[in-house]
Amino acid sequence: MQIQSYSDHAWVWLWAFVSRWLFLSAAWLLLHYAPVCLAYLPDSRSTQFLINHFSGPMYRPWALWFVDYYWLAFTLAGPLYFYDQRGRFLLSNDKYQALLVFLFQVFLRPWGLKISWSPLVRLGLLTVLLKLFFTPYIVTWGIGNLINLWQAVHPDQWNFRNVNHLLIESCLFIDVAMFGFGYLVESKRLNSEIRSVDPSWLGWLVCLWCYPPFNGFSFLPFDVALFPIKVETSDAVRLFFNGIEVLLWGVFAWASLALGFKASNLTARGIVCRGPYRWMRHPAYVSKLGVWWIQGVVFGEFTVGILLAFTVVYSLRVWTEERHLSAVDDYDSYRRAVRWRFVPGFF
Repeated sequence: MQIQSYSDHAWVWLWAFVSRWLFLSAAWLLLHYAPVCLAYLPDSRSTQFLINHFSGPMYRPWALWFVDYYWLAFTLAGPLYFYDQRGRFLLSNDKYQALLVFLFQVFLRPWGLKISWSPLVRLGLLTVLLKLFFTPYIVTWGIGNLINLWQAVHPDQWNFRNVNHLLIESCLFIDVAMFGFGYLVESKRLNSEIRSVDPSWLGWLVCLWCYPPFNGFSFLPFDVALFPIKVETSDAVRLFFNGIEVLLWGVFAWASLALGFKASNLTARGIVCRGPYRWMRHPAYVSKLGVWWIQGVVFGEFTVGILLAFTVVYSLRVWTEERHLSAVDDYDSYRRAVRWRFVPGFF
């Protein structure tokens, strides 16, 4: 069937804006009033856990300092953007419009309207859930990193440790800034549209395992000192490994910059072949794991059980992400061009 062009539906740009505005407004209401709504549920440990979570520090910066301004900016500027991009958002290719139509159909089902589920509707639903989960965290972490970065720029005195701290905070801020932009902005002009979200339960499980509120308890069963791993070292050696940590965080930030506007979890937005991705397929993960193993072995901050759990979970994330990307993009060609997952020349 031939897809109708924009000239046949001159109102589609407005519908594209309205569909996104409705989902954003629903998210605004949910994240603002979730604790109040949850208070009406039967009192239980899970209910109290959710109330504490939504009213806790991971959501307050988002709810108090950001989402209102983001909603207002989108409300004012959104129509101008979608009008400028008119003709690109058809009912046949826009996941948000497809999801909204599906929800209307569900609401009108008692009146005999047939409900049609499609891959585009599923993509819209997974995208909304993805952004609803990750965006508040990323914004909160970004605000926190910005505060930490400001404090690191103004130490009482400059020394090697303070310079290390400043560099690490800078790298972390770069990472959350790129991912924050990736979750908040999708644009055909920037080539950053989410074309697929991993539909597998395992992909979501191993990813959410690493984020609040789940990581508050998901790694606890593995926090076992199977055998001592901390190495007794001198101050000079510890300072050396502090420097190695900075280098690894630098690679981590470089990887985020290379992803650019495509930075986000569980999504396919196009293959990236620049930056450290020219030599290894998962530079951010190897950097994180390297930092954590240094912190565990040199500084004794983690047990061997936790470190092994980190390694297994992130290895599963690598496997699920490559499986997802191979089903959407020409990832096999990229995998043949870049042979090494973690360390060039080794594995």
